Amino acid sequence: MSKTSRYIDREISWLQFNERVLQEAKDPSVPLIERVRFMGIFSNNQDEFFRTRVGSLIHHTELENYLSEFGYSPQKTLKKVGLKAIELRREFDAVFKELREELQQNNIFFINEKQVNEEQKTFVVSHFRNKVRSHLFPLLLDKVTNHTALNEQSIYLFVKLSSSNRSTKCDLNELSEASSLRAKPEITDAKPSKVKRSQKACQYAILELPTDKVSRFLVLPPSQEKEYVMMLDDVIRLGFADVFLPFGYDIYEAYTFKITRNAEVETDTSGDTIDLIKEMIQLRQKSDVVRFLHDREMPPTMLQHLLKTLKIGKKTDIDAGSRYHNNKDFMKFPPKLGHGQLVYKPYQPLGLKTIPIYTNTLKLIKQKDYILHFPYQSFQMAIDFLREASIDPNVQSIKMTIYRVAEDSSILNALINAARNGKRVSVYVEVKAQFDEENNLYWVERLQNEGIKVMSVLPDYKVHAKMILITTKENGQKRRYAAIGTGNPNEETALVYTDKLLFTANPKVTDEVDMVFDVIENRLSFPKFETLLVAPINLREKMMAMIDTEIAQAKLGKPAWILIKSNSLADKKTIDKLYEAANCGVKIRLLIRGICMLNPDLSECKGNIIARSVVDRFLEHARVYGFCNGGNSQYFIGSADFVKNKMDKRIEVIVPILDTDVKQELQDVLEIQFKDNTHARWINPEKINTYVQSSEEKWRSQEEIAKYLYKKHSK
Repeated sequence: MSKTSRYIDREISWLQFNERVLQEAKDPSVPLIERVRFMGIFSNNQDEFFRTRVGSLIHHTELENYLSEFGYSPQKTLKKVGLKAIELRREFDAVFKELREELQQNNIFFINEKQVNEEQKTFVVSHFRNKVRSHLFPLLLDKVTNHTALNEQSIYLFVKLSSSNRSTKCDLNELSEASSLRAKPEITDAKPSKVKRSQKACQYAILELPTDKVSRFLVLPPSQEKEYVMMLDDVIRLGFADVFLPFGYDIYEAYTFKITRNAEVETDTSGDTIDLIKEMIQLRQKSDVVRFLHDREMPPTMLQHLLKTLKIGKKTDIDAGSRYHNNKDFMKFPPKLGHGQLVYKPYQPLGLKTIPIYTNTLKLIKQKDYILHFPYQSFQMAIDFLREASIDPNVQSIKMTIYRVAEDSSILNALINAARNGKRVSVYVEVKAQFDEENNLYWVERLQNEGIKVMSVLPDYKVHAKMILITTKENGQKRRYAAIGTGNPNEETALVYTDKLLFTANPKVTDEVDMVFDVIENRLSFPKFETLLVAPINLREKMMAMIDTEIAQAKLGKPAWILIKSNSLADKKTIDKLYEAANCGVKIRLLIRGICMLNPDLSECKGNIIARSVVDRFLEHARVYGFCNGGNSQYFIGSADFVKNKMDKRIEVIVPILDTDVKQELQDVLEIQFKDNTHARWINPEKINTYVQSSEEKWRSQEEIAKYLYKKHSK
């Protein structure tokens, strides 16, 4: 990247975001086990990047004379991405080594199958036989005919099997079934059967680690104040004899590998969308491998044999790494190891002191607007909003959009209860939500079976807006209540994502929320919105108009500023308009968690753009937009990022903050965050990912926001 580049490469910018995640794993101020978990988050992010963005780039390289929408050759971008990915992989391995050393300093030791003592071996073998062995189904490499059978979500051991007795033959035709179903033998008593010398001296097998059934980490009994952890990979290595010795193999050589498939598969656009989604899920499971990770210690002959058998093509990124892969499992690293200082102290979300217990939520919202800041404040009010509506005799109908929900969602269970109580319930479930398709298809069927009207198909668009609308009849008059958020109504992510949720009964807002639902439900032509900013109807137009207002004010020498906090900034038209504003003297502050294609160092910005990113304990997820507006500041929250396809191909809703108290609170929280000088990084090309530092007192914005909200809202 260069300070003269008009647009930052989107893919490299994303990898630089994940580099910030890796920085959290390196940060000694972060509790040690939390740093280990950041390693898991980094790994999970890399997997998703290769599944989506790299897969798409590989597809585009096959199109003649193709240039990506951002003006980059996919071939050149792939090369840059590959080099950056290798750099991050090496850094990951180095950080992992440092963390293991620090864990040892805290008397927490990783040990493998060759390092266990007899007492530990007995414990591990018992665990293997009782918890692991029944889930192992070896695939014989020379029997593999379906090279798409491997699951990209899994980690595999590639095992070379041989026998110290050359006259030994094993009947391997039944190995996959027998290894898990036969009685568990004693290792010392297992005896191979004698056969002809003409049998092959070695065999190759693939074992999938059953991490969906068994934890990746086995905590061994402590000894002399030392604690020990063993990876499932090594637990299985220690148990190889149980699996393979009955068939004559007593020498084992095993290495891990992992595949990542292209998630950007294409399907026929005709037909029923639900069927297309199901087809897409199946195609994704069989799509081309875009990345192949393997233990760098795997001998070249074994590696080539494996690649050839699995038909790994030349376009696949083949990356040698450490002994262990699928490191996303470190997100679930055991938290109770060591002393209590190795993890964050549990955070107890706040309630609202202005909401007394046993108070009807709808009555409160009728009096004034409320905003919740997750995870600092409790998600319970959102659940109560729907739970109370499900039994309130005044409530006639409930409408809601669903993009991603918790596995056992209290929100959706409240909707089911409402339907059972005779309320008219309508839900739009976005079955095209990437990687949540199967879960959302489950909820479509579940809600339909409860008599709820479910919409799940809106041709050409995804519905990403976060909206709930409750309609009542009070004293013969219709009244509406709405909740509009920046993130999904999900009680699990509300504990770790920094999202915002506005509750309002203001008719200027609620009537237009009802109009959005009409568009979704009845496929109406796009209406005119006066209050809400709705993509793809008026969002871009109104945002451009508000930027133009700031430009006009700056040209008159009056105060003019813009504030943007979002996940991504990757829309060229918006970026060009922000460049124009900065060139005219508008002061622009950006807090962008992930992709930022805007270059603050561009000379035409005249130093008027400050761009930072905060990565800390909680995932920054809220979208907030602020404008000076001639001294009468305006603030907005909602579901939309400035990303071209999201502004043009999604139904997004951004709502203005009309309540004076709520606006002040939102502004206070944002100003606290912009002061961060411990977990904020610059995202300018010239000093990418360097920490924002100042001579002032250390200021960690997430901690300070918690203090601010506690002082204001604690009971």
